[in-house]
Amino acid sequence: MGRLLVNEGCSLRVIDLPLGASKGVDDFIVAHGQPAFDALYNTAVALELWEIKLFTLLTYPPTIALNQRFLDHLLVPEGEKLIILKAPKGTGKTQWLSTEVAKAHDLGRRVLIITHRIQLGEALCDRFGVNYVTEVRTSGTGALLGYGVCVDSLHESSQARFNPNDWANDVIIIDECDQVFWHLLNSGTEVAKRRVSVLKNLKQLVQNVLGSEHGKIYLSSADVSDTDVKYVLSLAGEYRVNPFVIVNRFLLRERYEPKDIFDEVKLYINLVGGTLSADDTVIDKPHSDPKLTELIGYFYSGRHHRTVKGIQLITLYYTDLSGKSVPLNYRIYNKQDGQTKNDYLREMITEVLVWGLEPQTVTTDAWYSSNKNLKFFKNSLIRVFNRDSQKSLMFS
Repeated sequence: MGRLLVNEGCSLRVIDLPLGASKGVDDFIVAHGQPAFDALYNTAVALELWEIKLFTLLTYPPTIALNQRFLDHLLVPEGEKLIILKAPKGTGKTQWLSTEVAKAHDLGRRVLIITHRIQLGEALCDRFGVNYVTEVRTSGTGALLGYGVCVDSLHESSQARFNPNDWANDVIIIDECDQVFWHLLNSGTEVAKRRVSVLKNLKQLVQNVLGSEHGKIYLSSADVSDTDVKYVLSLAGEYRVNPFVIVNRFLLRERYEPKDIFDEVKLYINLVGGTLSADDTVIDKPHSDPKLTELIGYFYSGRHHRTVKGIQLITLYYTDLSGKSVPLNYRIYNKQDGQTKNDYLREMITEVLVWGLEPQTVTTDAWYSSNKNLKFFKNSLIRVFNRDSQKSLMFS
């Protein structure tokens, strides 16, 4: 229906109602109130973006569902064959996988790490204590513990001399699996020359491992989706397995706010006496269409010294007296808000002061030194800063 409306020239945007008892807009408003729906309405996205989002969802029910800063110690039953790990960056996916690698080695099983980038593969091998394929011939352990390899090299003519039949009761880790599969199927790099052989070998590898008694496959990514899982299941052929899904929803809540960042980092910094700095940057998006993509606009870039197409991010950073630097607050410029970046700045500084920050110094770029901002600093900040005559405000 939505596509038909768009084809007729209508402007259509989609609202996702949160999971719950509400079956429609009326039920949602009755249960949560008009302001809650107004906030939801402001998150509506163009139909094209919503359709893309469908391809990034992971709807397989999680066996382990978390909402915590780090994965910590997770136990996967020995009999599980296909383990799906979806967690945001920085929540300890690599650390947890390293414990799984150690368990495999303790049981005498080799580990094959597959990535789409050589540098990523080398870094993971270093963490896992496994040789990358380029180190196998010169290392004392060789391929005894397994090795890491780029997906491009899953063929017999590569340096790996890869043969899928060498792997059975072993562990396969496909890190950033969504990008590995996209690279394999679409990239025009070296893999394009051997795509048929690589695809055939990957299929045989999956069947050998899932069909063995002790073999396991781990798919890991912050963006792993149904598409990735179904692709591996399709490669498995007659071997039927149920995915063991681990999902950490930390920082993925629908109502994630800047205050959550402040609450997370405040435990690790001294809130008194440091330097608060305001900065804005433009994230280049030269190939995006502002008519189709939210938040894309034209902004002056200090990097390019001209107006460019992209996303403007305004950030408050704080450096405490020990030298720790962290982001505390942010805004993504949205013209629908009807605010300027100066409005955002004043709003953000007011918030962090209310949240308990007491900086010694505030620094901003010179273009934030408008009369309105100066009056704001005088009428609002000075009352806080007057607690200590040494406190100051600087423009650069």
